[in-house]
Formats: sequence, structure tokens, C-alpha cells
Amino acid sequence: MGSESMTLTPVIHPPNKGVRVKDSDPFILILICWRSTPETDKEEPVPKRRNQIAMSPDEQAAYMESGRTLQLATIGRDGYPHLSAMWYAILDGKICFNTYGSSQKGLNMERDARVTCMIESGAEYTQLKGLVVQGRVEVLDDPDVIRAFGAEIFRRYPTPEGTAPKDAANERNVPSEKTFKPKRKFYTVTPHKIYSWDHAKLPTGVY
Repeated sequence: MGSESMTLTPVIHPPNKGVRVKDSDPFILILICWRSTPETDKEEPVPKRRNQIAMSPDEQAAYMESGRTLQLATIGRDGYPHLSAMWYAILDGKICFNTYGSSQKGLNMERDARVTCMIESGAEYTQLKGLVVQGRVEVLDDPDVIRAFGAEIFRRYPTPEGTAPKDAANERNVPSEKTFKPKRKFYTVTPHKIYSWDHAKLPTGVY
């Protein structure tokens, strides 16, 4: 498709008749005129690769649901990122996880609620896929939400026998508001920024 570009052409105009300009006057009247020049041979802009490989919101949700291990980055007291591998659940579209409040990551989140979460997969370049969520953690204290989290964890990570309990919230090893408080804390991540990549979206032969 053709497009038009605007070219600046400076034109110096003499003063209008009847207007006297002294020889010593340092000012010259300069008018800038716009000239529209069609450029029919201009190519369409090439989409950025970041946009080409980004997942749609539905694809992001499905990928978070299908992931297994969450890479959690918290901010240490010394300012360096502290990385941990976590099991997690998705509740109301948000990442949730639990850990001991006295753990390093627990202390980091108590001091600074900012976290970065990453899920990734793929062995070959064309299979590389991942999603990053930057946000802030909030401590969950609603008993019903904690029980729902426990049931979801058992669904995602079955027992050694390969089946989850029928009533996960009442099982001995399932997190509940009575079982782990105050040793364990339950967190949800409120997203601030999400970005993703899926190299399967790249055209064949593009690296």
C-alpha cells in the first residue's frame, strides 16, 4: 500500500509591501511550508519479533495451567535476586503458592512484596516457550481460599499412588488454615506486568 510522507521545505519570503525593514534589522522572515510527497514504493513496517511470538491472554492462561514448576524470584536483603523452584496453583487466574514464613524467600517477601515468576519449557529453539509475571504478593488468610488452594495442589501434583483424595481439604497432608499456620504462609501474586514468548509462532527457518 502507498503512503505519504511530509517533507519540510524552508522558503524565505521578503516582507510584504508597505512594510519597511531596516537594513540593521537582524530578523528575516522565514516560513516553513509543508509539502506532501507520495512514496508509493515504501514497504509496510515489519512486525517486531517480540510481538510475533507473544502469547494471547487465552494462551497465557492455558500455559500457566499446564506448567509444573514455577521459578520464583524475590529480592534479598543485599539487593540480589533470590531464586526458588516452587509448586503452585492457579486460583481466579492468579498464581498462588505457599512456603514457610521463616524461609529466606518468606522473609524477603515480608520485607519487599515485589516478585517475578517464570514458567518455561522447550528443549529445541523452535520449542522454546515461557511466561513471566512481575507483580506483588499478598498473604492469603481466608480459610476457604486456603482449602481451595490445597485441593488444587493435590489435583496438579497427585499423591504417589497417582490419585488425589476425594476431599483434599480434610486430608492430613493437604494445606489448611489450621495445619500450617503460623509456620506456613500462603501467597497470591497480583500481576503488574506479563510478557511471554512462543517460538513455535516464528515462520519456518527464522531464528
